[in-house]
Amino acid sequence: MLPFTRFVLAFVALSSVYGCKHRGNTYSNGEEWFEKNAFVMKCTISTDGSWKTEVTGCLTPDQKKISINGTLEDGNDEWNCSLNNQGLVTLKQGINANVKCEGGFSAGDRWISKTFELECMPGGSQKLVSCVHPVGGKIGVNDTKVIEGNTVECTQFANGTVVMRSQRANLPVTRSSNAGNAANEVSPQIAPSDRNNVIVSCVDDQEKTRNVGEIWIENEIFQRKCVSPGVTEVTGCVTKEGKHILLNKEVVFDGMKYNCDRTDTGSIRFKATPVA
Repeated sequence: MLPFTRFVLAFVALSSVYGCKHRGNTYSNGEEWFEKNAFVMKCTISTDGSWKTEVTGCLTPDQKKISINGTLEDGNDEWNCSLNNQGLVTLKQGINANVKCEGGFSAGDRWISKTFELECMPGGSQKLVSCVHPVGGKIGVNDTKVIEGNTVECTQFANGTVVMRSQRANLPVTRSSNAGNAANEVSPQIAPSDRNNVIVSCVDDQEKTRNVGEIWIENEIFQRKCVSPGVTEVTGCVTKEGKHILLNKEVVFDGMKYNCDRTDTGSIRFKATPVA
C-alpha cells in the first residue's frame, strides 16, 4: 500500500446543545469515532459548554489505533501517524525493518537452505544470493560454473522460479536452416544428480515453465519433452514444413532425406540432404 494522507480540521464552537456536532451526528464528551476509516476523532466538551472535535490518532486498515506521532509495527508493516505544524495528520505505511525472516533470521543474515544461499531482507522477504553445489561451492545467480566436467548453471527466471541444472561442458552446438546439406545439432540437458535441487517442472529456451509430459518445439527444429522435474530430452526433429521425424529415424519427404540422430557425444543431429 502506498502512503496516503488525510486531514481533518479541528474547531471550537459555542452551543447550547450539550454535545459535539460533526457531519450531522451528535457525540457526547469523550466519545470517539472513526473518520474515513483512516483517523480516530474525539469529542471534548468544556465546563462552559464549548466543544471541539479533533483527530486523536490514526487507524490501520485492520482498525488498529495509532496515537498522534506514534508508530505501530504490525507484521511486515510499520505504520506512522504524524501531525505537522500546519495541523495536517498523515498516516504512512512502511516496511517493518525489525520483522524476521522464516527461520528467525534478521535483516542482513545469510544462510544455506538445501542448495540455495539466501539473504534476509528488510520486511521479512528472502533474496536468492547463489546456488550451492556440494562439490563446486557457490554459483552466482544467473551465472555458470564448470564442475567435474559439467557446466552447472544457477538460473532465476522473471516469475521468481529458481533452478540449478547441469549439462556436459563443451558439447558442439550448431544451428542453420534445415535445407540442402545443412546439419543441425542441439546439446542434451543432462539429468541432475541427487546433489542438484530442481524446484520446477521444466523450463524451455523461452523461459516458459513446462509440466512433466509436455512437448514443445525448440528453435523451430527440435521436439523436446519434459520427462521429469528439471529434466528435458529431445524426442525428435521437425522439418520447416512441420513434418515430425522421430529420434534415430530417417524420412524421405518431397525430394529430401531427413535424419534425426543421437550422436556419440549425446547431442542430437538433424540433417537434410537432397535425394539423389
